[in-house]
Amino acid sequence: MNEHSTALGGQPDDAEFRNILRPFDPREAASIADIAHRWHRTTVTVRRTARERGLGRKISGQWYCSVVAWSMFLDGDRDALNSYQAGDRTSPKVAAYFERFGIDPAALGRAADVAR
Repeated sequence: MNEHSTALGGQPDDAEFRNILRPFDPREAASIADIAHRWHRTTVTVRRTARERGLGRKISGQWYCSVVAWSMFLDGDRDALNSYQAGDRTSPKVAAYFERFGIDPAALGRAADVAR
């Protein structure tokens, strides 16, 4: 592991994680504070970990985290997280995490499916 790699996720710290929260679905997205509360972490830890491990991204200047990616990370599921970060949303190992949160990965990005 070099100075720019991560322990889980395998992406460089300074990489733009283009496939995190793409397509954006509000059911998958959570704020730094929401993630900190849900998984009993500090907001500083969540922000740093999200940036370093590719578990979230900035959208219009605001950090959003993927609850799906965080679950993979906390479960230690390197294969699922790497697949998710590469853009996979429908393989069984990735889809199972979406289903945990009541999200049909095949329907991601469809406006009618994400309406509140």
